[in-house]
Amino acid sequence: MVSTEQKKNGFLAPQLHELRAKDVLVVARAFSPCRLPDFLWPASSEASVWRELALEHCFESLRRHENFLDSSWNTLLPFKLLCLEVELGTFGTRQLREVLSPMLYSFVERLRSLSKEECEANRLRREGVEEGAEEELEAATSAEGAVKLEGTHCNVLTNSKVQDLPVDIILEALSAA
Repeated sequence: MVSTEQKKNGFLAPQLHELRAKDVLVVARAFSPCRLPDFLWPASSEASVWRELALEHCFESLRRHENFLDSSWNTLLPFKLLCLEVELGTFGTRQLREVLSPMLYSFVERLRSLSKEECEANRLRREGVEEGAEEELEAATSAEGAVKLEGTHCNVLTNSKVQDLPVDIILEALSAA
């Protein structure tokens, strides 16, 4: 028999505890409408409820990986993209502020606000290499330049500039021609 607590938390939450941060992000993004369309649900309102519950469980699980996320830029980018999908409404749920508790929302906002330079500085600090970190950081960011990932519906640019201001991610919508 399934307890009320299990119904509330579902069977997803205990399974997320065993996963790495990258895998938790994959699970969270798997609930998006492009991967799990609304027509698969018996009632259209059920889809957003399940998405919100899964999203909340995934963010809660990611809290244990906070030290890794704030020092791993490659893992933080999918996290930021997930947050952007939710905020823009393409995830099929309400916005993060409405879905998450204030404490969980502040955790998400803190990670969302991190730049690549801050992640790199955190990584170097954790590795105990504080001397010369700024020189290595400048060399790494100047050598990489902008990276463009081409998709079917949009292009994603990382480490780019908008009007001479550095930005982490730019989503460029493609015309529906």
